[in-house]
Amino acid sequence: MQTKDYQRGGMTLYRQQAADDRYGVLPDGTERFTVKSGDHWQSGGDSSDDRKHSERTEARSRTEDPVNDEEVAFVYQTRLTIPAGYPSFKPKQTAMQWFDEKHGYPVAFVRYEGSRLSFVTNYGSAKSDGFGTDATIPVTKGRPVIITAAFAWLAGEGRGAFIVLADGVPIAAAEDYDLVEVGADWIYGKYGIYRSGMDRYTGPKPAPDQTFFHADTRRETIPMAVFRADLAKALAALGTSSPAPAASAPSPAPTTTRESLGRTLLRWTYGEPERLKRDPSDSGWVLWMERGGDTYFHDEVFERVRESAIDGVVQAMLDATASAGGVQPTPAAEAATSEDEELPF
Repeated sequence: MQTKDYQRGGMTLYRQQAADDRYGVLPDGTERFTVKSGDHWQSGGDSSDDRKHSERTEARSRTEDPVNDEEVAFVYQTRLTIPAGYPSFKPKQTAMQWFDEKHGYPVAFVRYEGSRLSFVTNYGSAKSDGFGTDATIPVTKGRPVIITAAFAWLAGEGRGAFIVLADGVPIAAAEDYDLVEVGADWIYGKYGIYRSGMDRYTGPKPAPDQTFFHADTRRETIPMAVFRADLAKALAALGTSSPAPAASAPSPAPTTTRESLGRTLLRWTYGEPERLKRDPSDSGWVLWMERGGDTYFHDEVFERVRESAIDGVVQAMLDATASAGGVQPTPAAEAATSEDEELPF
Protein backbone atom coordinates (compact mmCIF):
# COMPACT_ATOMS: atom_id res chain seq x y z
CA MET A 1 0.00 0.00 0.00
CA GLN A 2 1.00 3.61 -0.53
CA THR A 3 0.13 6.18 2.12
CA LYS A 4 -1.01 9.73 1.55
CA ASP A 5 1.65 12.42 1.21
CA TYR A 6 2.89 14.07 4.38
CA GLN A 7 5.57 16.58 5.43
CA ARG A 8 8.57 15.70 7.55
CA GLY A 9 12.21 16.78 7.78
CA GLY A 10 12.03 19.29 4.94
CA MET A 11 10.55 16.71 2.57
CA THR A 12 7.21 15.72 1.11
CA LEU A 13 7.01 11.97 1.67
CA TYR A 14 4.80 8.95 1.26
CA ARG A 15 5.38 5.47 2.68
CA GLN A 16 5.57 2.14 0.92
CA GLN A 17 4.37 -0.49 3.39
CA ALA A 18 2.45 -3.74 3.47
CA ALA A 19 0.21 -2.80 6.40
CA ASP A 20 -0.47 0.10 8.76
CA ASP A 21 1.18 -1.58 11.75
CA ARG A 22 4.56 -1.71 10.00
CA TYR A 23 5.15 1.96 10.86
CA GLY A 24 4.80 3.96 14.03
CA VAL A 25 6.00 7.13 15.75
CA LEU A 26 7.29 7.04 19.33
CA PRO A 27 6.42 9.81 21.84
CA ASP A 28 9.82 11.47 21.21
CA GLY A 29 9.18 11.59 17.46
CA THR A 30 11.36 8.61 16.54
CA GLU A 31 9.99 6.68 13.56
CA ARG A 32 9.72 2.88 13.68
CA PHE A 33 9.97 0.90 10.43
CA THR A 34 9.26 -2.85 10.66
CA VAL A 35 9.40 -5.41 7.87
CA LYS A 36 8.00 -8.93 7.95
CA SER A 37 8.39 -11.90 5.64
CA GLY A 38 6.43 -11.40 2.44
CA ASP A 39 5.96 -7.64 2.89
CA HIS A 40 5.43 -6.49 -0.70
CA TRP A 41 3.97 -2.99 -0.66
CA GLN A 42 2.44 -3.29 -4.14
CA SER A 43 -0.69 -5.39 -4.51
CA GLY A 44 -0.91 -8.21 -7.04
CA GLY A 45 1.20 -11.26 -7.71
CA ASP A 46 3.59 -9.76 -10.27
CA SER A 47 4.83 -6.60 -8.59
CA SER A 48 8.41 -5.36 -8.71
CA ASP A 49 8.91 -6.53 -5.12
CA ASP A 50 7.59 -9.98 -6.05
CA ARG A 51 9.98 -10.28 -8.97
CA LYS A 52 12.97 -9.04 -6.97
CA HIS A 53 12.05 -10.96 -3.80
CA SER A 54 12.05 -7.64 -1.94
CA GLU A 55 10.36 -6.66 1.30
CA ARG A 56 10.12 -3.12 2.58
CA THR A 57 8.68 -0.44 4.81
CA GLU A 58 10.12 2.82 3.51
CA ALA A 59 9.46 6.55 3.32
CA ARG A 60 9.99 7.84 -0.21
CA SER A 61 10.71 11.53 -0.77
CA ARG A 62 8.85 13.43 -3.46
CA THR A 63 11.23 16.34 -2.79
CA GLU A 64 13.82 15.38 -5.39
CA ASP A 65 17.33 16.71 -5.98
CA PRO A 66 18.08 18.10 -9.45
CA VAL A 67 21.19 16.66 -11.07
CA ASN A 68 23.90 19.08 -12.23
CA ASP A 69 22.98 21.88 -9.84
CA GLU A 70 26.34 23.59 -9.37
CA GLU A 71 25.11 26.13 -6.83
CA VAL A 72 24.11 23.82 -3.96
CA ALA A 73 24.84 20.41 -2.48
CA PHE A 74 22.24 18.17 -0.84
CA VAL A 75 22.54 16.97 2.76
CA TYR A 76 20.64 14.11 4.39
CA GLN A 77 20.79 13.10 8.04
CA THR A 78 19.19 10.47 10.25
CA ARG A 79 19.80 9.12 13.74
CA LEU A 80 19.63 5.38 13.15
CA THR A 81 19.17 2.81 15.90
CA ILE A 82 19.48 -0.91 15.25
CA PRO A 83 17.78 -2.53 18.27
CA ALA A 84 19.80 -4.63 20.71
CA GLY A 85 17.82 -7.76 19.83
CA TYR A 86 17.97 -7.20 16.07
CA PRO A 87 18.31 -10.51 14.16
CA SER A 88 21.33 -10.13 11.87
CA PHE A 89 21.47 -12.10 8.64
CA LYS A 90 22.25 -11.95 4.94
CA PRO A 91 21.19 -10.67 2.41
CA LYS A 92 21.41 -6.96 3.20
CA GLN A 93 18.90 -4.62 4.78
CA THR A 94 18.93 -1.02 3.49
CA ALA A 95 18.38 1.89 5.88
CA MET A 96 18.82 4.79 3.41
CA GLN A 97 19.14 5.01 -0.36
CA TRP A 98 19.42 7.61 -3.10
CA PHE A 99 17.78 6.64 -6.36
CA ASP A 100 18.56 7.72 -9.94
CA GLU A 101 15.02 8.12 -11.28
CA LYS A 102 16.03 8.16 -14.96
CA HIS A 103 18.18 5.03 -14.92
CA GLY A 104 16.16 3.18 -12.31
CA TYR A 105 18.68 2.15 -9.65
CA PRO A 106 20.16 3.44 -6.35
CA VAL A 107 23.45 5.30 -6.80
CA ALA A 108 24.23 5.24 -3.08
CA PHE A 109 22.85 3.58 0.03
CA VAL A 110 23.42 2.75 3.70
CA ARG A 111 23.00 -0.95 4.33
CA TYR A 112 23.36 -3.51 7.11
CA GLU A 113 24.47 -7.06 6.31
CA GLY A 114 25.53 -9.73 8.73
CA SER A 115 26.71 -7.42 11.49
CA ARG A 116 28.23 -4.62 9.39
CA LEU A 117 26.74 -1.21 8.59
CA SER A 118 28.22 0.49 5.54
CA PHE A 119 27.89 3.31 3.03
CA VAL A 120 28.07 2.12 -0.59
CA THR A 121 28.10 3.83 -4.00
CA ASN A 122 26.83 2.04 -7.05
CA TYR A 123 27.74 3.94 -10.24
CA GLY A 124 26.54 2.17 -13.37
CA SER A 125 24.62 -0.46 -11.36
CA ALA A 126 24.71 -3.72 -13.34
CA LYS A 127 27.36 -2.31 -15.69
CA SER A 128 29.76 -1.90 -12.78
CA ASP A 129 32.34 -4.50 -11.74
CA GLY A 130 31.55 -3.74 -8.12
CA PHE A 131 30.87 -0.97 -5.63
CA GLY A 132 32.91 2.18 -6.07
CA THR A 133 32.95 2.88 -2.33
CA ASP A 134 32.15 0.49 0.51
CA ALA A 135 32.92 2.21 3.82
CA THR A 136 32.17 0.83 7.27
CA ILE A 137 29.96 2.92 9.58
CA PRO A 138 30.78 2.14 13.23
CA VAL A 139 27.63 1.06 15.01
CA THR A 140 26.60 -0.81 18.16
CA LYS A 141 23.22 -2.48 18.45
CA GLY A 142 20.97 -0.61 20.84
CA ARG A 143 22.87 2.67 20.44
CA PRO A 144 22.01 5.39 17.91
CA VAL A 145 24.46 6.58 15.27
CA ILE A 146 23.96 9.90 13.47
CA ILE A 147 24.57 9.41 9.76
CA THR A 148 25.10 12.52 7.63
CA ALA A 149 25.56 12.27 3.85
CA ALA A 150 26.18 15.25 1.57
CA PHE A 151 26.23 15.01 -2.22
CA ALA A 152 27.17 17.08 -5.25
CA TRP A 153 25.01 15.35 -7.88
CA LEU A 154 27.11 16.23 -10.96
CA ALA A 155 26.60 13.72 -13.77
CA GLY A 156 29.38 12.01 -15.68
CA GLU A 157 32.64 10.25 -14.92
CA GLY A 158 34.87 12.12 -12.50
CA ARG A 159 32.39 14.92 -11.70
CA GLY A 160 30.50 13.98 -8.55
CA ALA A 161 31.47 14.35 -4.90
CA PHE A 162 30.22 13.22 -1.49
CA ILE A 163 30.94 13.32 2.24
CA VAL A 164 29.66 10.80 4.81
CA LEU A 165 29.93 11.34 8.57
CA ALA A 166 29.14 9.02 11.47
CA ASP A 167 28.49 11.00 14.66
CA GLY A 168 30.26 13.94 13.04
CA VAL A 169 33.40 11.98 12.09
CA PRO A 170 34.22 11.47 8.38
CA ILE A 171 34.09 7.82 7.30
CA ALA A 172 34.12 8.39 3.52
CA ALA A 173 34.58 11.29 1.10
CA ALA A 174 35.47 11.71 -2.56
CA GLU A 175 35.76 14.39 -5.21
CA ASP A 176 36.04 14.12 -9.00
CA TYR A 177 34.09 10.91 -8.55
CA ASP A 178 31.86 8.66 -10.68
CA LEU A 179 28.56 9.17 -8.84
CA VAL A 180 25.72 9.78 -11.32
CA GLU A 181 25.44 8.70 -14.96
CA VAL A 182 25.14 11.17 -17.82
CA GLY A 183 21.46 11.70 -18.63
CA ALA A 184 20.28 11.51 -15.02
CA ASP A 185 17.88 14.30 -14.14
CA TRP A 186 16.61 13.75 -10.59
CA ILE A 187 17.75 11.89 -7.46
CA TYR A 188 15.30 11.05 -4.69
CA GLY A 189 15.94 9.75 -1.20
CA LYS A 190 14.33 6.94 0.77
CA TYR A 191 14.71 5.73 4.35
CA GLY A 192 13.22 3.02 6.54
CA ILE A 193 14.06 -0.66 6.08
CA TYR A 194 14.28 -2.55 2.81
CA ARG A 195 15.58 -6.06 2.21
CA SER A 196 16.03 -7.45 -1.30
CA GLY A 197 17.06 -10.78 -2.78
CA MET A 198 15.27 -12.69 -0.04
CA ASP A 199 15.26 -15.76 -2.27
CA ARG A 200 18.93 -16.06 -1.19
CA TYR A 201 18.04 -16.10 2.50
CA THR A 202 19.14 -19.44 4.00
CA GLY A 203 18.07 -19.07 7.64
CA PRO A 204 15.00 -20.42 9.43
CA LYS A 205 11.76 -19.80 7.56
CA PRO A 206 9.94 -17.53 7.63
CA ALA A 207 12.62 -14.87 7.98
CA PRO A 208 12.36 -13.00 11.30
CA ASP A 209 10.81 -9.55 11.60
CA GLN A 210 13.32 -6.68 11.56
CA THR A 211 12.99 -3.07 12.74
CA PHE A 212 15.05 0.07 12.20
CA PHE A 213 14.42 3.26 14.17
CA HIS A 214 15.04 6.62 12.46
CA ALA A 215 14.99 9.92 14.35
CA ASP A 216 15.36 13.56 13.27
CA THR A 217 15.61 12.52 9.62
CA ARG A 218 15.90 15.54 7.36
CA ARG A 219 17.04 16.91 4.01
CA GLU A 220 18.52 20.34 3.35
CA THR A 221 20.67 22.21 0.84
CA ILE A 222 23.93 24.06 1.47
CA PRO A 223 25.92 26.39 -0.80
CA MET A 224 28.40 24.52 -2.99
CA ALA A 225 31.25 26.62 -1.56
CA VAL A 226 30.42 25.40 1.95
CA PHE A 227 30.22 21.81 0.70
CA ARG A 228 33.61 22.10 -1.04
CA ALA A 229 35.16 23.46 2.14
CA ASP A 230 33.69 20.62 4.20
CA LEU A 231 34.88 18.16 1.58
CA ALA A 232 38.45 19.45 1.80
CA LYS A 233 38.36 19.04 5.59
CA ALA A 234 36.95 15.52 5.31
CA LEU A 235 39.54 14.44 2.75
CA ALA A 236 42.31 15.86 4.93
CA ALA A 237 40.93 14.10 8.01
CA LEU A 238 40.79 10.81 6.11
CA GLY A 239 44.24 11.37 4.65
CA THR A 240 42.97 10.63 1.19
CA SER A 241 41.91 12.18 -2.10
CA SER A 242 39.71 11.00 -4.94
CA PRO A 243 39.85 7.18 -5.20
CA ALA A 244 42.26 5.88 -7.83
CA PRO A 245 41.88 2.58 -9.72
CA ALA A 246 43.07 -0.27 -7.53
CA ALA A 247 45.72 -1.44 -9.98
CA SER A 248 47.21 1.95 -10.80
CA ALA A 249 50.76 2.81 -9.80
CA PRO A 250 51.28 5.42 -7.06
CA SER A 251 51.17 8.95 -8.40
CA PRO A 252 53.86 11.51 -7.55
CA ALA A 253 52.95 13.67 -4.56
CA PRO A 254 51.25 16.87 -5.74
CA THR A 255 52.71 20.34 -5.32
CA THR A 256 50.69 23.43 -4.65
CA THR A 257 51.69 26.99 -5.58
CA ARG A 258 50.29 30.24 -4.30
CA GLU A 259 48.58 30.73 -7.64
CA SER A 260 46.94 27.30 -7.62
CA LEU A 261 45.68 27.98 -4.09
CA GLY A 262 44.27 31.26 -5.34
CA ARG A 263 42.54 29.58 -8.24
CA THR A 264 41.05 26.91 -6.01
CA LEU A 265 39.81 29.36 -3.41
CA LEU A 266 38.22 31.57 -6.06
CA ARG A 267 36.38 28.57 -7.50
CA TRP A 268 35.25 27.23 -4.13
CA THR A 269 34.06 30.65 -2.98
CA TYR A 270 32.42 32.02 -6.11
CA GLY A 271 31.99 29.13 -8.56
CA GLU A 272 33.38 28.49 -12.03
CA PRO A 273 34.79 31.64 -13.68
CA GLU A 274 33.60 33.16 -16.92
CA ARG A 275 37.02 34.77 -17.27
CA LEU A 276 40.29 34.20 -15.38
CA LYS A 277 43.24 36.61 -15.62
CA ARG A 278 46.59 37.32 -14.02
CA ASP A 279 47.74 40.96 -14.01
CA PRO A 280 51.10 42.51 -13.05
CA SER A 281 51.24 44.27 -9.70
CA ASP A 282 53.75 45.61 -7.20
CA SER A 283 53.79 42.20 -5.51
CA GLY A 284 54.35 40.33 -8.78
CA TRP A 285 50.84 39.51 -9.96
CA VAL A 286 47.15 39.60 -9.03
CA LEU A 287 44.85 36.72 -9.93
CA TRP A 288 41.23 37.63 -10.59
CA MET A 289 38.10 36.18 -12.11
CA GLU A 290 34.84 37.43 -13.56
CA ARG A 291 31.48 35.76 -12.90
CA GLY A 292 28.02 37.20 -13.43
CA GLY A 293 29.39 40.67 -14.13
CA ASP A 294 31.35 40.79 -10.84
CA THR A 295 35.13 40.72 -10.35
CA TYR A 296 36.86 38.80 -7.54
CA PHE A 297 40.53 38.95 -6.53
CA HIS A 298 42.40 36.04 -4.97
CA ASP A 299 44.13 38.23 -2.35
CA GLU A 300 40.73 39.23 -0.97
CA VAL A 301 39.82 35.56 -0.65
CA PHE A 302 43.02 34.82 1.26
CA GLU A 303 42.25 37.68 3.66
CA ARG A 304 38.66 36.50 4.20
CA VAL A 305 39.27 32.79 4.48
CA ARG A 306 39.62 32.67 8.27
CA GLU A 307 36.34 34.55 8.76
CA SER A 308 34.32 32.80 6.06
CA ALA A 309 32.49 29.52 5.57
CA ILE A 310 35.65 28.01 4.09
CA ASP A 311 37.75 28.30 7.23
CA GLY A 312 40.37 25.55 7.23
CA VAL A 313 40.57 25.06 3.48
CA VAL A 314 44.11 26.45 3.20
CA GLN A 315 45.34 24.32 6.08
CA ALA A 316 43.66 21.23 4.61
CA MET A 317 45.43 21.84 1.32
CA LEU A 318 48.74 22.37 3.08
CA ASP A 319 48.25 19.11 4.99
CA ALA A 320 47.37 17.26 1.80
CA THR A 321 50.60 18.40 0.13
CA ALA A 322 52.88 18.04 3.13
CA SER A 323 54.58 14.99 1.67
CA ALA A 324 55.68 17.14 -1.25
CA GLY A 325 57.13 19.80 1.01
CA GLY A 326 53.94 21.80 1.49
CA VAL A 327 53.16 24.85 -0.58
CA GLN A 328 55.95 25.55 -3.04
CA PRO A 329 57.15 29.04 -3.99
CA THR A 330 55.49 30.46 -7.07
CA PRO A 331 57.73 29.52 -10.03
CA ALA A 332 59.61 32.38 -11.68
CA ALA A 333 57.58 31.83 -14.84
CA GLU A 334 54.43 32.61 -12.89
CA ALA A 335 55.81 35.57 -10.96
CA ALA A 336 57.46 37.29 -13.90
CA THR A 337 54.25 38.39 -15.59
CA SER A 338 54.81 41.80 -17.19
CA GLU A 339 51.46 42.26 -18.88
CA ASP A 340 47.85 41.16 -18.58
CA GLU A 341 47.59 37.44 -19.27
CA GLU A 342 44.39 35.52 -20.04
CA LEU A 343 44.49 32.14 -18.29
CA PRO A 344 42.74 28.84 -19.06
CA PHE A 345 40.12 27.83 -16.50
